[in-house]
Amino acid sequence: MKCKNCGYELTSDAIFCEKCGTKVETTEEKENVENIEEKKEEIKEEKKVEETKEEIIEEKDESIENKEESIENNLNIDVHDLAPDDIDDLRFKKKNPLVIILIILVIIALVVLIGYLLINDREKQEEKAKNDYQAIIDEYGKEIERVASDYLLDHEIINDFDEISDLVKYNKHKVVCDNVIINIDGTVYLSSCSINGVEVEETYGRKKNIIAKDDACNIITKTDKNVLEFYVDSELISVYECEHDKCGIYEPVNYNSCLDMITVLEDGDEKYLYSYQSAQQLLDPLEDIVSIKKDDKVLGFIYKDLETEKYGYVNTRGITKLEMKYDTLGLIDNGKIYGRSIDINNNRITASIDDKYGVIDLNTGKEIIPFKYDNIYLGPNNTYVIKEDKKYKYVNASLEKILDKEYNMIFAFDQVIVVNDDNKLIILDNKGNKLIDKELDTYIDYKEIPISGVFGYNVTINDNVLTIEINKSNGRGYDKIKYLYHIDTNSLEAE
Repeated sequence: MKCKNCGYELTSDAIFCEKCGTKVETTEEKENVENIEEKKEEIKEEKKVEETKEEIIEEKDESIENKEESIENNLNIDVHDLAPDDIDDLRFKKKNPLVIILIILVIIALVVLIGYLLINDREKQEEKAKNDYQAIIDEYGKEIERVASDYLLDHEIINDFDEISDLVKYNKHKVVCDNVIINIDGTVYLSSCSINGVEVEETYGRKKNIIAKDDACNIITKTDKNVLEFYVDSELISVYECEHDKCGIYEPVNYNSCLDMITVLEDGDEKYLYSYQSAQQLLDPLEDIVSIKKDDKVLGFIYKDLETEKYGYVNTRGITKLEMKYDTLGLIDNGKIYGRSIDINNNRITASIDDKYGVIDLNTGKEIIPFKYDNIYLGPNNTYVIKEDKKYKYVNASLEKILDKEYNMIFAFDQVIVVNDDNKLIILDNKGNKLIDKELDTYIDYKEIPISGVFGYNVTINDNVLTIEINKSNGRGYDKIKYLYHIDTNSLEAE
């Protein structure tokens, strides 16, 4: 160990340096000195930290005082009445106006975005609901069309929706439409509907002209190319190329439905049933064609084949209802069918095969009265005037006699009956009693099939007035004698 002052080598137990007299420090004392120095350094560091804190506090207090003064000056607020948090809030709002504006703009943008999303979602929901409504209406309309199509195969026409409403099986939703129109071709138009009790604006199909007449419905134009153009509701359906200069619609047959599928063409001297919906002739050239109507609406056509001279019947959609096998079908003369041979309301028509007459259903050909009589006329309420053994008898649907006596001819109506008894026309009630004493002479036998509309005599009825026409030969032709019998007053007068 050496003296720290002079460097003299000291003994281990020396207290003072023998050479210079400096006190020798022990190890313990040395450590204490070092510790004291370290403590002094720590105290100095702590003092510096405290001074720094005080400076910071002083700066903060000065800043708060300055800002409090600024807030008080600008806002006229006594800052001494505010809590520190309130002061901080006020200080922030005043200090960061741009931030506030940005926050407000963000909030506005969010509100607008949320509103847009909500509106867009509502519109989508409404559009979806509307599409769903349209889908439901479409589905319901197609079901009606399916039923109508099947129904029309067995029936002439659908008069209204009530005829088939019970056949429509649609149970997915409760659909009610105030306006249901079934066109003659079986297509459907629906409007003013509700779905599950909710009124909707959706419609189905297209409303077509049903009873529009002539050119207002089917426009047929002969062009320079010698063709017939067929239009339905102003839409070109088909074109027929004429083979002769004389070419057009056969005038005696006045079709009158906008959705009829067939008409009668006259090309040269030949007449055809023509489907303008499919643009084709349906049959070979025909000799006679007569339209059958109900309430001024054409239901179909009775036609006679030019070669076989057999009669058949086709409806306005081109469906053959009665095959060409009848020698007569109704009483037809000069393009007309006489009422005593056809009953449209009950689908009855007289017909003959091999000179024997019967009555058949106009739509199905089913026999109502068998083909075994010399002639048959139709009476009211499913009654019949049947010729057998050269005499006529008046019978009911069961072929039981209504009048005990048989006559040369019988004209039967609802309230009166006119009979020919030994060439005298007599007016009777439904029990066979005379209504008036006067008897009218006949001069020519009644012609079963009239020639050019000339009967020996004929009786028709209109508005409870019987018109009795009797033809009398004058050597050059016929004189027509006419009588009017008024059912309501039971009076007869010569016209």
